[in-house]
Amino acid sequence: MGAIVTKKSSVNTLDGAGNPETTTPPSTTRSGASTASVNSVGIPLPPRPLLVTESTPPSPISISISPTPPPRPTGDTQSESSASSSSSSDSDSERAAAPVGVEASWELVEQCLKSLEAGFGVTFERRQLLDRVQEVRCRAGETLMEVRQAAVGVYVVREGELEVLSPSKDVALCCLGVGDFCGELSSFFRVPCTAAVRAKHGVRATVLLLPLLALSRSSQVEQVPMHRLLKWCTIRSYVSTGDMLDKSKSSLLSKAQLEACLSAPNSLFSTWSTEAKSYIATKSSPMLFSSGDVLCEAGEEPSYYFLVLRGSVKFSTGSGRPRSLTVHSSSEGSCIGKELFAGSRVVYTATAISPLLAVPIILDLLKDTVNKFPRDAAKLKNIQTGTL
Repeated sequence: MGAIVTKKSSVNTLDGAGNPETTTPPSTTRSGASTASVNSVGIPLPPRPLLVTESTPPSPISISISPTPPPRPTGDTQSESSASSSSSSDSDSERAAAPVGVEASWELVEQCLKSLEAGFGVTFERRQLLDRVQEVRCRAGETLMEVRQAAVGVYVVREGELEVLSPSKDVALCCLGVGDFCGELSSFFRVPCTAAVRAKHGVRATVLLLPLLALSRSSQVEQVPMHRLLKWCTIRSYVSTGDMLDKSKSSLLSKAQLEACLSAPNSLFSTWSTEAKSYIATKSSPMLFSSGDVLCEAGEEPSYYFLVLRGSVKFSTGSGRPRSLTVHSSSEGSCIGKELFAGSRVVYTATAISPLLAVPIILDLLKDTVNKFPRDAAKLKNIQTGTL
């Protein structure tokens, strides 16, 4: 999600082989560095920069509780405005540091960072990040992240539960418990949140804010290969989200890659002029589908023509064994929904059986392209439909 839409409430991490696993934050006691400085929430910092890599374990850290509450988080979020407007309210409606469990907080942050580092292939400097960690207490039912707003960082649940809401906000898609986190895709790729997140009704929640934007890490994470992002979304069980992969915002899919897909042998645009393919690429955006999403259903008139860039699709006709298609790179390219060009109905159901990256081309864009490039459009006259 930008705002995360996950179907799990456990802590999702990667094991040494890169496979998903569910972990419970350990309760190991850390001791050592008595001269370490302390950040605003009482998490002591090492006396020198601590760069943690896979081969360098973190140094022992002494944990103590700060006697004063931390400052409220900064950033353009609804949670900040809510906190300032309720400064005179009682402690139930006020955001402040949680009174206990700072050591447990460090463990939760550490588990989150390890997951992010393994998932995106980056390394965080612990001292620089921990110096900015803040704790936020949310009233029951209070919104923490809002749709179409940018997340200011990653939120790690320390106490209570958060709900990820449907677009209409009347259905909770899932609950995030202690150790779960949200906001990493919005933070890393500088895109708006795709779902709202709030404290569960009847339950107060305390979260740890890791303001990743302040660290300027997005320029490195922006280069994450698409296969790594797809794997991350598989592990996190995210639902379909096209906005997060808009190439104009995240540069995850270049115009050149789209043109390469349009030129692939299986594409109906393969013989079109460079100008026509460039026009379609400029007007199109990639979309990430989850395993199980249906792209088109037998008997319906298709609404989209899909250019498949990566992933696997199953085709079912209701009789015989289903067929499958797997695309490993955009240069291979494949298409679904050519019936859109002929105005006929599809005779198969196409279902994603893995995280699927595809570019949907709507009928309006097709008509617009045909009007602008009539010579290229003439090449679409003899389209064979009714087949896979």
